Amino acid sequence: MTRTSPLAFGHKALIVGLGATGLSAARFLHRRGVAFAVADDRESPPAYDALLKLDGAAEVYCGAFDERRFLAADDIVVSPGVSLKTPALRRAAGRGIPIIGDVELFARCVAPRPVAAVTGSNGKSTVVSLLGEMAAKAGLRVAVGGNLGTPALDLLEAHRDADVYILELSSFQLETTRSLRPATSVVLNVSDDHLDRYDSRTEYLAAKLGVHRNSALVVINREEAFAVDAHGAGTISFGLDPGAADHFGIVAHGAHGAIARGAQAWLSCDEVPLAGTAGLLNVQAAFALGCALCLPRAAMVAAARAFCGLAHRMQSLGSLDGVEWINDSKATNVAAAVSALHAAPVQSGQERQAGKAVLICGGDGKGAGFEALGHAISRHACAAVVLGRDGDKIARAIAGRVPVLTAADMGHAVRAARRMARPGDRVLLSPACASFDMYRDYRERGDAYAAAFRELCR
Repeated sequence: MTRTSPLAFGHKALIVGLGATGLSAARFLHRRGVAFAVADDRESPPAYDALLKLDGAAEVYCGAFDERRFLAADDIVVSPGVSLKTPALRRAAGRGIPIIGDVELFARCVAPRPVAAVTGSNGKSTVVSLLGEMAAKAGLRVAVGGNLGTPALDLLEAHRDADVYILELSSFQLETTRSLRPATSVVLNVSDDHLDRYDSRTEYLAAKLGVHRNSALVVINREEAFAVDAHGAGTISFGLDPGAADHFGIVAHGAHGAIARGAQAWLSCDEVPLAGTAGLLNVQAAFALGCALCLPRAAMVAAARAFCGLAHRMQSLGSLDGVEWINDSKATNVAAAVSALHAAPVQSGQERQAGKAVLICGGDGKGAGFEALGHAISRHACAAVVLGRDGDKIARAIAGRVPVLTAADMGHAVRAARRMARPGDRVLLSPACASFDMYRDYRERGDAYAAAFRELCR
């Protein structure tokens, strides 16, 4: 195999991290004849066997990182799950060794085809999926992936003829991306998240805002307080107030109001299947991104009207004894859980009333505080069940606001929630935490919740 590369790589690359993203990078470099080795600090990386099937001669170093291997590389392709503050990476960067990620490689190859880039603490997957439905409804060949689903480099290979690429991007991916030139980009929102990885919220926000670098049209959420530098690009904004001309907002229209562009109503709020104000904002964001991609209004509205959301995101599992059960396992930070609670009807007065949520929450809080969750629980919940590593921390934050029980596992939590709920209430799994202390990911956690609910229904 001839070891040459059109990507300005040096003699040998080191891929750091052997999960789905690392494997996609290995496939990408292997196809292009770039020599590479792989390092992962886990003894049994999840994609180890798949890599050996791809290239049985690949050098794979498992276990504690050996700094010498990093310093011997000409280029380093780091997976988003590996912090750039890892000592070996910091030493390599100090020596001037280029450190990039999979999205940077994607960006070097995707031009001139348009890319819509979506990031934010919450709602990313919903917005990219909805925008993908809008583009498909408009008759375009669309590829959706990135942090959601198919890794960016695999997406590029599988959809070489795509008319548009729609990427969900995490802050970790954006840290190592410089060449992406999106046709349009958005930071949906920013809340305290990943503070176990960042020194401050300011550092986290700066990583998110990197998505706007080189963007042709920047989409802005007016409900967020952070400043956006559009770098001279055009802008479209959205929010819960009426928008100025060419911007999106909510206007008076019929009994429920409507999503409008300027004064022109596009979609009545009661026709939006997505729950709560978060659903209205997500639809507006997708509309704004779609306008930047020149999608027809009719196609966008039809897709929004039909889009019922994604699994594990405010997903209704059904009702039992007059109580609705909601799976929002994707709520991996406090802001997402607060948003889920706000989707419930507000009750006034001091007495315990039907129509509130019994919240199941807990897991790995990633260094975040739970004060905001406590305030939302006071207003929208009647009881809470906590579990996981930071369950006790949450219990202390909400003590005195509602009755709180501690559960050993999801089955215990579901049975406790059933006892605490009354007809007209809803049981809401919205953990406000990551799942890794108990589950492989939020999907496995949501599946465990759904299985426990089905067991109740037998």
